[in-house]
Amino acid sequence: MKIRTTLLALLLCAATVLTSCALLRPSDHGKDSETDPEHIEQTQTTDTTTAVIPPASFPSNTDTDAETDPPATEPPTTDTEPDESTTDTDEVGSETDIPTVEVGPLGDFIGKTATGRFISEQSPSLVLCIDWEYVILDTGRAQVVVNVGISHYQLFAREKYMMGAVQIDGTATSFSTPEISYDDGAKTFTPFYSTVYETERFDMEVEASWQVNGTYGGIELGTLTAGGTIVFGE
Repeated sequence: MKIRTTLLALLLCAATVLTSCALLRPSDHGKDSETDPEHIEQTQTTDTTTAVIPPASFPSNTDTDAETDPPATEPPTTDTEPDESTTDTDEVGSETDIPTVEVGPLGDFIGKTATGRFISEQSPSLVLCIDWEYVILDTGRAQVVVNVGISHYQLFAREKYMMGAVQIDGTATSFSTPEISYDDGAKTFTPFYSTVYETERFDMEVEASWQVNGTYGGIELGTLTAGGTIVFGE
């Protein structure tokens, strides 16, 4: 019994030793693939040879330039002569944009002014007056200011409705006069009517009238009248 046990123990030890040796010894396959220099060199050579890609053939630079480069073109010329037709059109347009003022027949007298008075002759103390003043405008037209009134001393007159009239260059207008009560002995002027008129003519007729229908200064008076012609440029 003891002998059997001893033999079994020896067998187990021997098996253990053999197993350990087998594990420590590299296999032939591992030795050939890892430690054999010839095998390693041959494998690397084979792998390198199969990995090489033959160089591709490309056209030469001369052919490529000839096929792909666009034809050379000259740069556009910037020095161009001005278009005379366009320049003329612009000049004409600039001239037409400037407004032109048409000067009337009195253009030779622009800026000239004058004043005057037309009076009635029916009574020396009760006088109908037409005071006028004109100026020649830059347009060659005459602008005339006309004032109608009466020059008098002591005077008492009732209001007169549309009993006065004025005619300027053929156009007639009626006017009313207020009540007048003037007790002073000094001579004075009472205005009746005023207007502004423009004309291109070289002269203009002005007439005025006022109905008195009474006695003044011992003279029986019906209608006072005054008038005359204004000549422009004199």
